[in-house]
Amino acid sequence: MVTEKVFFTDTDSAVEMGFTGQRFAHPPYNSFTADRARFDPYLAAKAVQAGARLFTEATVRELIYRRTDLTAKTASGVILDDGSRLYGIATP
Repeated sequence: MVTEKVFFTDTDSAVEMGFTGQRFAHPPYNSFTADRARFDPYLAAKAVQAGARLFTEATVRELIYRRTDLTAKTASGVILDDGSRLYGIATP
């Protein structure tokens, strides 16, 4: 048996979720560890290099969706905590 766990940590606490089973005992072995203090700035820089806008002091309250067909939708923007709306390239 192999146990896979994910931890969401804060400065003085953590939440743990896990799964135990035989499935993870065989290739491909898909376990990894991410040091978020290093990974998040790296990923943010890559996103900005690719053309994304980076907001570090914003809280998203809700996603804005647009329909892509009869049963599917995609996020096209966000509503921030202050009520302002930001749209991506695909504005509704």
